[in-house]
Amino acid sequence: MASFAQAATQSNKETPELKVSLFDLFQQYVPVLSGLPGGISQFDQTEIGFEWHCEFEIGAASSEQARLQIHFHLIDLEQLLKPAAVLYLVEARENSKTQNRVPLPLESLTATQEQLNEHLAEKKASIEAFENAGNFIVALANVRESLQGKVAWV
Repeated sequence: MASFAQAATQSNKETPELKVSLFDLFQQYVPVLSGLPGGISQFDQTEIGFEWHCEFEIGAASSEQARLQIHFHLIDLEQLLKPAAVLYLVEARENSKTQNRVPLPLESLTATQEQLNEHLAEKKASIEAFENAGNFIVALANVRESLQGKVAWV
């Protein structure tokens, strides 16, 4: 006779995991997501699905004409059963429409903070930028704890 654990495992294999829509996740967790600092928070429907993002200006780079921002995105992707979380450090120049976007890993927030600090040091960011970036990561840790396994942190 099969044990309870074996039966549960077999049952899980027979029942495919259902896709989680970002729209449903957003509706349920909007109070949590609003805990992220940012001047822009936007929910859109794109050609690939839904996307929510927030943009947070953290401070100046060494060049007074460049501002550093953190962009956090939740995106519906066809190949994933749950929305993907993506984080970028963005350098935006005031007189240019182009932006330099550096992806940051989200599997481990310790690694995220380390890489973010390295990039900020390379950009000769202000102390304010380091402090604001740290505050964003703390807020992101709270969001991550609330969302737990409902999002793929890539």
